[in-house]
Amino acid sequence: MHIPNHAQQRMATEQKAGAASFFSKLNPLNKMTSLAYLAFVFCGCVIIVFASLQLLNNVNVNDFVIKVTELFSTTFVVIFSCLVTFSLIAISKIQANHDKDYWSEIGLQLANSISALALTFTLLGISLGIGSLSDQALTPDNIQLLIDKLTQHFSMAFMTTVVGLPSATIIRAIVSVRYQKMSIIKHEDESVT
Repeated sequence: MHIPNHAQQRMATEQKAGAASFFSKLNPLNKMTSLAYLAFVFCGCVIIVFASLQLLNNVNVNDFVIKVTELFSTTFVVIFSCLVTFSLIAISKIQANHDKDYWSEIGLQLANSISALALTFTLLGISLGIGSLSDQALTPDNIQLLIDKLTQHFSMAFMTTVVGLPSATIIRAIVSVRYQKMSIIKHEDESVT
C-alpha cells in the first residue's frame, strides 16, 4: 500500500509526539511533585552539609547553628527559612501542574521577597554598625570594642546579601524553568490528543 509523502510526515510526527509523551510520563523527574519528596531532598542536603562540616572542620551542629544565628541574626534566619520553604512549595505546585500560572507568580514574588529581605538586612547591618560608632566617644581604651561591634554588624550586612541575592536568583530561575517546562509538556499533551 502506498502512503503519500505528506501523510508519512504527519504519521512520523504523531509517532514522535506519542513516544515523547510516553517517555516524559515515565521520566522520574516528572514524578517529583510531592512536597514530601522535596522535604526529603532538602533534609538530605542539610544532613550532607552538616556531615561535611563535621568531617572537614570538626564543627558541631549546635556550634554551627549558634554561629549562623550570630552572623545573620535570628530574625533573618527565620524569615529566610520561611521564604525558602514556601518557594519550595511553589516549585512543587508548578511541577505538579496545579494552577501553574498562580504558583509561578507566587514563586517569583517569594524570590523577590528574599532579595528585599537580603537588602533590608544589609542596610540594617550598616546602620547598626554606624550607630555603634556614634554611641560612645572614641578613646584608645574602647577602640577595640567599637571595632569589634562595627565588624560584627558589617559582617551581618554583607553576608545577608551574599546569601540572599544568589538564593533569590536560583529560586527565580528554577520557578521560571519549571513553569516553561510544564507549559511545553502541557502543550505536547494537548497536541497529541
